[in-house]
Amino acid sequence: MQRVLFVVTAVVALLVFAACSDCDCPDEPPATPEARVIVKPDADALEIPLLSESELEASLRSFPGGAPPVVSVEGTSVNYSGDMHPEGYDTLLRLAEQGGISELVISSLGGEVYWGMKIGEIVYENGWDVRVRGLCFSSCANYVFPAGRNKIIENGGIVGWHGSTRQSQFFAEQQGTSSRQQIIDSLFLALQEGAGDLTQAEINEAIVSNIALVETRISLEAAYYESIGVDADISVYGFFPQHFATAAAAGGWTFTLADMAKFGLEGVIYEGSDAYPSDRARALLSLVLIEVDDR
Repeated sequence: MQRVLFVVTAVVALLVFAACSDCDCPDEPPATPEARVIVKPDADALEIPLLSESELEASLRSFPGGAPPVVSVEGTSVNYSGDMHPEGYDTLLRLAEQGGISELVISSLGGEVYWGMKIGEIVYENGWDVRVRGLCFSSCANYVFPAGRNKIIENGGIVGWHGSTRQSQFFAEQQGTSSRQQIIDSLFLALQEGAGDLTQAEINEAIVSNIALVETRISLEAAYYESIGVDADISVYGFFPQHFATAAAAGGWTFTLADMAKFGLEGVIYEGSDAYPSDRARALLSLVLIEVDDR
């Protein structure tokens, strides 16, 4: 197509030059390059197929992010300290295949949601207990803690939530739009400002790739919660209208053990002598205790 345009332009230029050579033509001002016109893609017009799980995993392994966790074995327990990470997943998978493990002792502030789900799958499929030592937050709380056969919180420990793959949907709905349109709006502005020489096709490709990643994670998360029999709303309950202001200000939330059970988290045990969450635990993370009133 570019070659065709070049030829047409050249022919037109020759005709103009020939016409001017036979007459007294005024001097033409020098040509200026045409302004680049980039149009924001229409959310409804874009075709965005979900990624296969193997495609998503390959992409995430290319950019693992963060430091690998510290993993060690102590009798029939495996200790996991750190973020959800592909190296942590690989180690746990190998240990599960070897057998002899019955409990995952975890301390984690979260990490990539996909690896959280994959680690949760190992826990659930092998019937491991999950023991929280200190903190289990974000992806740890979303996916690993609920997967345990028994879910044990040690004295002074705390489990906290602050959103999941679905949170973009909640924020978009509050603003009367869609999560897909919000991604387009924010990415389009960033791409224009940060990479002014990108073509329309390249901008569209970047936007489609980003939306595909987000929507693939959302789809996998829905299937994951269904497979372990847990209500997915546990990971976004703080964004419900009646709790949003309080939970957002605190940076996250937790529940009493009785309220955890309302989402399907059975077999939760707190080993402290005081009520959960203890003052000591809440000092570790600034979380609001949400009362579940609609389950």
